[in-house]
Amino acid sequence: KSKCTDEAMAFLCPDDPIFRTLADTCQASMSDCFGGNQTLADMWKQRKDTQCAAGEIFCDVDGCVRDGAVCSPVSQVCPQSKGFRCPDWSCAASESQCPAFNNACAGTAKPVLCPDGVTCGADRRECAQTVTWDGCEPGTVECAGMQGVCVSAVAECVAEGGCADGLVFCGVQHDSDGSVQWNDETNRPVPRCVSECKANPNRKPEITSKEVGAQRGAKIEAKASDGVVAAALQVFLDNAFRRADNGSGAVNFTFSPVPDSLISNGAFGEFVGSGALLTTLIQVEPSAELVIVGGFLLEIPIEGAGDNETLCNMIIVENNLQMLKVPDITNVSANTELAGVCSRGPSANC
Repeated sequence: KSKCTDEAMAFLCPDDPIFRTLADTCQASMSDCFGGNQTLADMWKQRKDTQCAAGEIFCDVDGCVRDGAVCSPVSQVCPQSKGFRCPDWSCAASESQCPAFNNACAGTAKPVLCPDGVTCGADRRECAQTVTWDGCEPGTVECAGMQGVCVSAVAECVAEGGCADGLVFCGVQHDSDGSVQWNDETNRPVPRCVSECKANPNRKPEITSKEVGAQRGAKIEAKASDGVVAAALQVFLDNAFRRADNGSGAVNFTFSPVPDSLISNGAFGEFVGSGALLTTLIQVEPSAELVIVGGFLLEIPIEGAGDNETLCNMIIVENNLQMLKVPDITNVSANTELAGVCSRGPSANC
C-alpha cells in the first residue's frame, strides 16, 4: 500500500497473472485493475469462488483467510480534492467528472456492484459481508473529519452535525461541566469546526501483533500511521487469562482497524454521525481461544479531548461513557454488547 502515494490512485492491484500488465500497479479502484476487460473480471470471480478450502474465504488483497476474518479494504477514502465516490468506486471532484460506468450486475436479482468490480449484491450491506472498503459509497462524499458520515453534497454536512465547506470536524463541543452541547434543530451534538484538527482525531491503528503473557505488566500498543498511539492493551492482574485448550503455547494479540464498510453497515451503523462514537473502532484478536479471568485494561483515545485532563474526566463521567463490543465484526446483523463502563486510563492523553 505504501507504494501507492497518490491518494486518487491508492489501490494496489493484486500481484497476480490474471491482471496482466496492471498487476502490482496503483489504480483508482479495484475494478480498474481489470482494464475494462470483462473476461479478466470473470476469471477473477471464478478464482474467488473456487480458490479456497472449506472454512476459508477469499479476500482480494489477502488471498485465502479463515472464515470470519476481516478482509483488507479494496477501496480507500477519497481525497478531499476528489471527494465524490463514483458508481465504479473511483473518486472524482464531482459527479459530472465520473467516468462512464457499465454495471455488470444491472438487471439481475442482485443489481449492486460491489467495490471489487466482480461481486454483485442485493444492496451495499450484502456487499459489506464479503467485500470491505474505506470511505463512502457511490453517489456520496464524506464530511471532512467525520469518518463514515457520507452525504450527497458537502452542503448537507452541517445538517448531519458536521462542518461547513473548508472546515474540519474536530470532535463535539462541551459545556463547562463536560456535557455535550446539543443542537435541537439537527438533533445532533454541536460540532467543533476548525481549519486543522490536532486533538485526537479519529485515528485507525496499523495492524500490530505481539506476544502477550498473562502476567501483570504485559502490554501491546498499536499506533496510527502518524505514530500516535491509537490503542493499547495492558494486563494489570496476574493470570488474567488462559488458553481454552489448556495449552502452554504463546498467545499473540493482534490489533487491526475496522473497515468503514463494516462500521456503517454493521452493528455500529446506528451510531455513525450521531456523535455517540467518541473513539475509533478496533479489532482485538488473540491467536487462540481464551478463557478471560479478568484484569485487562484496554485504552482507546477519546476524540477531541487531547491532553486536557479536566475536560477528559468531565466527558467520561458526565456522559457515562460505555465501551461496546461485537463478537464478530463481519456479522453485519449482529447487535452490540456492553463491554464495560469507561474510566480515565493511565496514558498521558485522554
